[in-house]
Amino acid sequence: MKCLSSSPKPEAVLSDTRASRGETALLAITSLHDIEEDIWSPTYGLRGKLDASVQAAVVRNPGSSCTHPAPFEIKTGRAVAGLEHRAQTMLYTLLMQERYGDSVDLGLLYYTQSEEVISVPVTRLELRALVGVRNTIAEWMARRFRGFRQHRFQDDSSFLPPTIDNERLCGRCYALDACMLYRRVRASHTPMQTNNSNVVRPSKMLQTKSHRSRTFTPKRRDISARHMLIFSKHGSD
Repeated sequence: MKCLSSSPKPEAVLSDTRASRGETALLAITSLHDIEEDIWSPTYGLRGKLDASVQAAVVRNPGSSCTHPAPFEIKTGRAVAGLEHRAQTMLYTLLMQERYGDSVDLGLLYYTQSEEVISVPVTRLELRALVGVRNTIAEWMARRFRGFRQHRFQDDSSFLPPTIDNERLCGRCYALDACMLYRRVRASHTPMQTNNSNVVRPSKMLQTKSHRSRTFTPKRRDISARHMLIFSKHGSD
């Protein structure tokens, strides 16, 4: 990996889809804090397992530089930096900021197929929206335990927000299978509220992706070993 170095190399370019025209950045991962680090944040009510926690040094043009801890998320496939990848990485910056007590201005997405590292800068508005979604889901799930020492959950009450039921958005969602499974189970107990009067049937939306549910795919047992290999494989570069 080109960015494993004590200082940024000319070939260790950090991609940034939101950079201004002509703006470039170089990246150096100067140290590795941990692999598969499990961080829980009481402040934000979030918990995550980071692929890698690194110390990143970023040099931007013209001449500005910074160094701080950063989450390093490893993804297979093409370097698309999709919404779900960016959201996950951005939330991990909150966890690292609390864990290491240092400002974390960006996260890093590494795509193994292209060996490209993409910067995920932290923006206040996006973080606010993500935490807002987290709070909404938490509020719905908390309905299970409303009341003192009340731990029973009635079958006729939903514990997640109404589904969106939008064919365009749902067809590209990574959680489509799990969401539609939940929707169908809930529909068998009680009519579900929806935000869209034009409800698309779950069977139709399920056809937009493979019927193989990623939700139930067994986790790879050698994930930690592969993540460590990425950092040791090119350690001499």
